[in-house]
Amino acid sequence: MDKNQIKICEELTVSGRTYRIVRLLGHGKGGYSYLAEQNGVFYVLKQIHHEPCDYYAFGDKFEAECGDYRRLMDAGIRIPKMAASDKENERIIKEYIEGNTVFDMVLCDQPVEEYLPQIREMAEKAMVAGLNIDYFPTNFIVHDGLLWYVDYECNTYMEEWNFENWGSRYWSRTPEFEVYLKEHHKKLRFESVEESDAPIISGLRRVVWSTTYRNIYPDEVIDHYDYPGHIQRDIGRIGNVHYHVYLILEGEIPIGYFYFEHDSGLHIQSLYVLKEHQKKGVGKKVFAFIRQYCKDNSLDRFTCECNQHNHNARRFYEHMGGINIRENIGHENKREDQITYSFKI
Repeated sequence: MDKNQIKICEELTVSGRTYRIVRLLGHGKGGYSYLAEQNGVFYVLKQIHHEPCDYYAFGDKFEAECGDYRRLMDAGIRIPKMAASDKENERIIKEYIEGNTVFDMVLCDQPVEEYLPQIREMAEKAMVAGLNIDYFPTNFIVHDGLLWYVDYECNTYMEEWNFENWGSRYWSRTPEFEVYLKEHHKKLRFESVEESDAPIISGLRRVVWSTTYRNIYPDEVIDHYDYPGHIQRDIGRIGNVHYHVYLILEGEIPIGYFYFEHDSGLHIQSLYVLKEHQKKGVGKKVFAFIRQYCKDNSLDRFTCECNQHNHNARRFYEHMGGINIRENIGHENKREDQITYSFKI
């Protein structure tokens, strides 16, 4: 896979405070955005880049980012707070807002009508302040029923680029939305990993544990996640001839991973998909991949384990035809409660 400008699990300093990079979130025309962590709290770290853009003219990107933040705050637009800025290194730390983008909701045919009053209220505030924000639905996240504009970009108000005349064209399955989807479709693929990819897997695991295994795994284990230890164990699996380790990528962005052990039989050791990418058919495609592997290797069944308290995962495995063949439950530590499923080819 392509190597990013900043390495996953690298520690970076922003205004004298150290943040650990967890995973790549996206690559825009102004910079790379990463999920970062400090003392168990997630943030977004934006690293300004100077790559050319053939449809947008830039001045000082860092100053523009900070200036746009101030204008949006003054206008009363709901945006993530800027926690820190570092002009020397051209880095910005933003509050992390967890949730699905409006784009993904439209893509998955989830209703967004209830959020239209909120976006129109934002649009009204922006217009009064003489601004347009970027109304494309990838820039908006829903969290606890509230709509957040997670980009800081804004421009001088022009009627042709306001929400009603431009942005609204992409807030449902319109012809414009379908054209964009066709031209910018990010293909889902699986990529066998190398040892250098171990930090990416460790970072993905850290996020999944925080979003899925809270109240199952002890808080101490999640909040004081042992990055070096997990990386070394992943390197061991990657180097083991019996293990097959794959990243799940949407375009160039890692959204999960899986690995299985194939010795006398085949056993799925782990299948993790980031919360915002679940219930989109990713797991089904992983299972199709594994079933084909079994057919190619003359295997008539495979197994996997699932934590008893991870009810979403249990429903998925059972939907995929999993038969409960063994339970090891009732432990004081919920992390140890496991159910083994068997699947026929």
